[in-house]
Amino acid sequence: MNKLSKGAIWGIVIAAAAVVVMIVLIVAEAASGGHLYIENKTDKKITKFDVSFYDEYSDAIAGYLCSTDVAAGDKIKVKYGEPFDFTGKSASCIMKVILEGGQEIEIVEGEFTSKFDGNFEFKFSMDEDDYYLKAKAYAGLFGSTKGSNLNDEYVLWYEDGDYDYADGDYYEDFEDDDDEY
Repeated sequence: MNKLSKGAIWGIVIAAAAVVVMIVLIVAEAASGGHLYIENKTDKKITKFDVSFYDEYSDAIAGYLCSTDVAAGDKIKVKYGEPFDFTGKSASCIMKVILEGGQEIEIVEGEFTSKFDGNFEFKFSMDEDDYYLKAKAYAGLFGSTKGSNLNDEYVLWYEDGDYDYADGDYYEDFEDDDDEY
């Protein structure tokens, strides 16, 4: 059996240590909060994307996250700064979206009731028929949405300024003649 030289052993040890350091850095980046990610994988420019928080108890704006436009195919990653403190509040996330050539869509979702220092992720996508928004506010290494209750995907009807949940389980259109009991 061939023995490894001291130089080869040290080379293996250094390579293993470098791999461990890289894994730790990747995990630390994933677990760190305070980032805003916006990705536009559509053929339309997002001419307006505003995200704020509305406190239902005080009937006032509880925080402001961003106001931007995003070119088709573009990605944005920024650190949003200080954590949001929603302690004693019931704050909902208000997302206002205008896709190029369409009307404003306002989506009110999530429930923030404590300090939130996690990440916000907004992914716009499309298929041959529809445009979508996946919104998620998460914290920690495993991406828990426990502190935000915001992890939904929406179908955006930008021409009409309306939306629906992508899974279709929550919102139904009722005809006027469906009022019979």
